[in-house]
Amino acid sequence: MFCRTALLAAWLAAATACSAADQARALDVRILSTMLADEGFGEWGFAALVVADGHRILFDTGAHPDTVLRNARELHIDLSDVPDVILSHHHLDHTAGLLTLRREYSKSNPAALSRAHVGEGIFLSRTAAGEPEANHMIAARREYEATGGKFIVYDGPREIFPGVWLTGPVPRKYPERNWNTSEMLRLADGKTVEDNLPEDQSLIVVTARGWVGISGCGHAGIVNTLE
Repeated sequence: MFCRTALLAAWLAAATACSAADQARALDVRILSTMLADEGFGEWGFAALVVADGHRILFDTGAHPDTVLRNARELHIDLSDVPDVILSHHHLDHTAGLLTLRREYSKSNPAALSRAHVGEGIFLSRTAAGEPEANHMIAARREYEATGGKFIVYDGPREIFPGVWLTGPVPRKYPERNWNTSEMLRLADGKTVEDNLPEDQSLIVVTARGWVGISGCGHAGIVNTLE
C-alpha cells in the first residue's frame, strides 16, 4: 500500500546460458493500472497483462475494484481468456480488483482468472491502526474460493510455463528495507512482529535477449529479488 511505482526491468546477461527450450520466444506486457495513463484511468496501484508464448497472465489487479476492468475495456483488451492471476503481495493497491475481475469475466468463461498464484505468507493475520484485521486477503480468500477460484501458494521459485518463473518468497540476503512499519504481523500467541511482507514475489521471464522481471512493490528488495 506504500508503493510509489511498480518496477519493470530487463536483465540482459544470464539468460544466454539457457537453452531455447527454457526460454519464452515471444513476450508482450500491457500495463493496466499505474499512476500514469495516456489512455484509461490512472491510480496508485499496479496491474499488467503478460503474454508469454500465448500464455496470458494477469500480474496484480490494481488499487480500486474496477480500475483494471475499466482500463481493459478502454484498451479493448479481453481478459476472459486469462486463467492465471499473480498477486505480488497482499497490499490493497495490488489486489483490490481480484474479486471484481473474477466475477465479471467468469460470466462468459468459468475458467477466467480462476487460478491465483501467491507467495506463502499472504494470508497471515496483520494489525494496523487498531484494525481488528488489517489483511483483507483473508476475507478475499473466502469470497474468491466461493466463486470456484483456487489459490496456489508458493514457498520458493517455480517455473509455471516454459521460461516463465515465479520467485516465490524471496530470501532477504541483503539488508534492503522497502516496507512501512505501521503494519504488524500477528503471531499465533497474540504477539506482533514487524511485517516485512514475507510473501513478496516477482515474475521472471527468460528470453533469448535476457531476463525480464516484473515486480509489484519489490518489498523483498530488488537486489534480493535479482539474486
